[in-house]
Amino acid sequence: MGYLTRYSRRRTDYSSRQFRYVKHFFWLSDEPVSRDALDSYVKSEKAEVAHDHAAWARETGKGLMFFSKRAEDKATPSGIIILVRGYINVQG
Repeated sequence: MGYLTRYSRRRTDYSSRQFRYVKHFFWLSDEPVSRDALDSYVKSEKAEVAHDHAAWARETGKGLMFFSKRAEDKATPSGIIILVRGYINVQG
């Protein structure tokens, strides 16, 4: 897809000096993602969120936006955003 930017700030200090510029590469995919490619994502996210999102990405990959810090890291996404309306996270 391309690069988008966002601003993030630390939770501890709310002064305007703490804003920093962050650049990520976002893309859409209609193909399933391999288990090995999602290992780093599952390890870095919270377990209750990461396993649901990773399972969905391994099954279909549709309705998800993936992102990483560089375009070269497209094979191993560092994050997943769900784009499907009405998604319910069911804990079993």
